Amino acid sequence: MSIQEKLNNRPRKIIGSKTPNEIIDSELKFVAHNLLKNSNSCCVRALDAAF
Repeated sequence: MSIQEKLNNRPRKIIGSKTPNEIIDSELKFVAHNLLKNSNSCCVRALDAAF
């Protein structure tokens, strides 16, 4: 495991004991959901089912 992977998978107190990877993953899901929500209703149903 590289140093970068170790650091990005280490929980941080300042972000609620989550890892940086967990934070970026949740942010990307949020953005993707909002983009699809505004573009096409059938895609929203598929995305909601996936999450």
